[in-house]
Amino acid sequence: MKIAQFIKDKKGASGIGTLIVFIAMVLVAAVAASVLINTSGFLQQKASSTGKESTEQVASGLMTSGVTGHIYKYGTTYYDLDKMAVYILPNAGSAPIHLKEAKLFLTYDGKSVVLNYSGKLDATAGETDVFKLTNAFAINYSNVSHPVTTTVIKDNTTNDGSTSDTIEISTTNPKLKAILKGLSVGDKVTVLSNNTITSENITTVYSRSYDGTTFTIVMNFTSTNIVTADKTLGTSDWVKLNGTTVWGGADDSSFLVVALQDADKSVVQNAVINKGDLVAILINSEAALGEEIPERKGVSGKLQPEFGAPAVMEFTTPVAYTQEIMELQ
Repeated sequence: MKIAQFIKDKKGASGIGTLIVFIAMVLVAAVAASVLINTSGFLQQKASSTGKESTEQVASGLMTSGVTGHIYKYGTTYYDLDKMAVYILPNAGSAPIHLKEAKLFLTYDGKSVVLNYSGKLDATAGETDVFKLTNAFAINYSNVSHPVTTTVIKDNTTNDGSTSDTIEISTTNPKLKAILKGLSVGDKVTVLSNNTITSENITTVYSRSYDGTTFTIVMNFTSTNIVTADKTLGTSDWVKLNGTTVWGGADDSSFLVVALQDADKSVVQNAVINKGDLVAILINSEAALGEEIPERKGVSGKLQPEFGAPAVMEFTTPVAYTQEIMELQ
C-alpha cells in the first residue's frame, strides 16, 4: 500500500515539475520573442534610414553645365584670363544642397587652392553679363601683406582743371590688383590709413592704367585738406579701402554664388540649390592663383558639396584670347 502511494505521489510531483518547466519555457520564449520583435523593428528602421541616406548620397550632387572666362582688356589689348564663371545645376533626384557648406578646389600649373563661400547675388531678374556684377568689398593692405605696392598721397593735385588731394596706388600684387581692376572711373571708395588719413575719407576714382604688369589707380579726395605735402607710405603703414567693385567678395580665399534661375528663392534667401535651380559660381582666378592664366594652359577643379557628387570642371584655355568673354567648357 505504501509502495503504491509512493509511486502515485512521485507521478504527481513529476507532473507538477513538468508543468513548471513548461511554463518557464513559455516565459523564456515570450521574452525572447519580445526581444526579437524589438530588435527586428530597430534594425528595420536603421536599415530604412541607412538606405535613404545611401540613396541620397548616390542620387544627390551637383553637375557643371558650362564654364566661361573673362579676359582682361585694357585699351585695345587683350591680356590673360582673370575670372571664371562656373554654371552649376543639381543632379536629377538630388536632395537640396547648401552651397554655404561647399568647398571649391582649383588646380593650375602645380598650384592647388581651396575656396570658401563668401556671399550670394540675385540675378534672377536677368543679367546681360555676369562679369559686370558688383558687390561690396573691403581690403586692408600694406607692403607686408601685399608686397610690391606703392601708395602716394599727393597734396593739391590738378586734374582736369580742378584741384584736390589724391591717393595713387600702383601695384603688381595679384590679390590687390584683382580688386582694383574691378573699379571704374567715377566709383566711390572710402579710404583710411594709420598714416595721414586717420579718419575715413571718401574718394572718387579719377583714372586707371595697366601695362600688363603694374596696375595704377588715382583717386581724388572730396576734401583738399587731407595732406599738406606729398607723402609715400612706408612698409609699416597700412591702408584700408572699402566700397563696391566688380565681383567684390570673390578673392584669394572665397567664391560668390549668383542665383540665375531660382523659382522658390531658395538660393537667393539661403544659398540652397534644389530642383530647377541654376547658379553661377564666380571665381576670381587671378586673386586665387596669384596670376592671370595665359593661353593653352590646363585648369581643373570641382565644387564639392557637403554630401553627394561634386560638380567637376576641366579645360584647356584657348590658343588665343580674341574677346573679353570666352567659353572654356
